[in-house]
Amino acid sequence: MIEVRVSFLRKRPLVSPDGTTASGYLDSKESLMALQFYQDLYHKYDVASVELPSAAFESGKLAMTVMGSWTLKDFEANTDFKLGEDFGIAPMPKAKTQVVPN
Repeated sequence: MIEVRVSFLRKRPLVSPDGTTASGYLDSKESLMALQFYQDLYHKYDVASVELPSAAFESGKLAMTVMGSWTLKDFEANTDFKLGEDFGIAPMPKAKTQVVPN
């Protein structure tokens, strides 16, 4: 069995359990709404970017970023930022359901 998922569609499989079709999975109403929401962050609301300058968050050019919990210690060790003082943690934007980074 093949299971393909993308973080913002994490609650829904993108292909059939046997891996032979995406019809009814990737093109479902819920999946298309999630994909549109994600695309709108880039193109409609202009609050996301594909390419970022180096150290964009650390230099104040980026307001938020997606990092997993495993990156917090490394981030604090390699910057002058302190969790709770210089930056915080918030859930990812959502429509109906919440997802987390892989």
